[in-house]
Amino acid sequence: MGVRELVHRASEQLKRGLDRRAQISWDDFGDFESELGGLSALDVTSGFSNSELLNYAHSAARRALAGEVTLLGTRWPVFDFSGSGEFWRTDPVSRQVWSEVDTFTFDVPTKMSGAGDVKLSLELNRLQFLIPISVAAKVGETELQGRLFTILENWMTCNPPFKGLSWLSGIECASRIVSMLTILSFCDKLSEQQARRVRQFLHAHAYWIHRYPSLYSSSNNHLVAEIGALYLLSVCVPDLPSAEQYREAARTGLEREILRQFHVDGIGAEQSPGYAAYSLEWFALVALEADLRRHPFSQSYLDRIRQAVEAFCWFMDDAGHVPRIGDEDEGRVLSFGNETQADYIVSVVDMARRLLKMPSLPFERSEPTLRDGVLFSAGDKLTNYQSPSGRRSFSKGGYTVNRQVTDLGTLLFVFDHGPLGFLSIAAHGHADALAVWLHWGDEQFLVDGGTYTYNSDTNFRNKFRGTLAHNTLAIADEDQSLIAGPFNWTNHAQAHVVKAETDFVEAEHDGYQSRFGAVHRRRVAWMHGGVQLTDTVTFASSSIPPWRSCFTVGEGVNVKVDWDVAELRSKGGRVVRLRARIDNDPCAWRLVPCEVSPSFGKLTNASRLELGMDADRQSPVKIDVFMDFILVA
Repeated sequence: MGVRELVHRASEQLKRGLDRRAQISWDDFGDFESELGGLSALDVTSGFSNSELLNYAHSAARRALAGEVTLLGTRWPVFDFSGSGEFWRTDPVSRQVWSEVDTFTFDVPTKMSGAGDVKLSLELNRLQFLIPISVAAKVGETELQGRLFTILENWMTCNPPFKGLSWLSGIECASRIVSMLTILSFCDKLSEQQARRVRQFLHAHAYWIHRYPSLYSSSNNHLVAEIGALYLLSVCVPDLPSAEQYREAARTGLEREILRQFHVDGIGAEQSPGYAAYSLEWFALVALEADLRRHPFSQSYLDRIRQAVEAFCWFMDDAGHVPRIGDEDEGRVLSFGNETQADYIVSVVDMARRLLKMPSLPFERSEPTLRDGVLFSAGDKLTNYQSPSGRRSFSKGGYTVNRQVTDLGTLLFVFDHGPLGFLSIAAHGHADALAVWLHWGDEQFLVDGGTYTYNSDTNFRNKFRGTLAHNTLAIADEDQSLIAGPFNWTNHAQAHVVKAETDFVEAEHDGYQSRFGAVHRRRVAWMHGGVQLTDTVTFASSSIPPWRSCFTVGEGVNVKVDWDVAELRSKGGRVVRLRARIDNDPCAWRLVPCEVSPSFGKLTNASRLELGMDADRQSPVKIDVFMDFILVA
């Protein structure tokens, strides 16, 4: 942490002390007159011409009005919106209350014994689950607008400015700003009281984001959300106090951040496709809003969106699924609040492609999303899109992707030789240097362990970020990089490409060098009908600690082991055989049970293939492990 950041953190603590003692209320905000406009990109008369989308919104609205809410796969107890509103501060898992109404937000605990992740309750307070009610009100059920504002009034009463759980970070405030702007997009004329409460709501949120910005080592997707929300708010509510200052600062920040948050090759700097898609959604939504208001962003801004779109298309399998790499917390910018959005990345990339007037993606989607309702989504459909094929190296982002066309679909093989994560804390990166992922057609053969939780269980948080949860090699079951907190690392493993030719790429990392005197090098070679993977570990002495190469098998893939051959057979009838040997001698695979997290807060049983040596031993200082991935059918 540099001197400037230390000064910033000290200033932040001083402001917290002052705000803790201040008696701030909603009445301190909203004393201005302004048009209260919604997002220009959302228009129920054109963007929502899709009957499936409207039906989905109506169904979601009925559930919300009945107090039935499911977020991140967790169902809340049924709400009574006329009651005390304690549910806004209640953990849905344990039914414990996070804090009293008047608790200063930075004094609220983020862990409670037996409770679920605090993110569950934060997700509820993003208010996205109320958006479908505004859609239903706009398309015929006009009485629902009054019910919607009754619920918003309840939220404001139970969440006074800067008190309680919901004000913990700027990204939560940013999410609520977009929720409110989306609701305004569908509202008819507001009553005087409704307009007053909306002004107070938006003014307080803008003030808090501006007062506590995510800077320095925290300037990742949180900063993107904050400045994105301030920009949208300043153009939708132009007479908001300091709106012009917010707009110009946010515009400058967005132009800067898109070049920081995405490498020139289009890879997200946080080393997480989920978070890259989240940031891309902000950047694309802001660009669209600016275009519609005839104040477009620069060509370099749009070019970086295009580079991100092109990179994502390289990582998509035949169903549009992207390997889960690094953290993923299911965060969304535009959302009906209760959809699973398994096709989230495809949806965001499709939105960005339409912004750039590129053809839409030819993937069937499991459910409609709010992004499908933006104005430009009525454009051309499945015309002339062609999936990329061959191999591409993303040298800045640190991946090599090989896409091989077969009779049973595209074989997608991803090799990670990039950095741990973004900035000094690498908040959302995992210890996955030299990991690989394998999809074939629309099925996932080798997968990542996932994320599962951020705050509720330290052991699980560390487990799913650790090296053993990834398809790479671990020494003495230790992580390549050292965990220093739920969103922090020390001693980042440094990976780099050693050699790349037409038919192979070879990379290594130094994460085990200081502790074990070891360097792990992995070579991935592409051959007709498969892939050959070679792990070479070079030690500084002949005393070799235990080590193992691990490969987590995807859901629905059956594994059969016969000594040195492991057969992976998918539900779709695809078969991959893995043949192993160490120093040219056949080596037995071990099949061990493990857990994976297919989505935030969820665990499922899985299997992991391992090979290696369990005990310290005297050995040559170099070990070669060969694995052939042979496509059988």
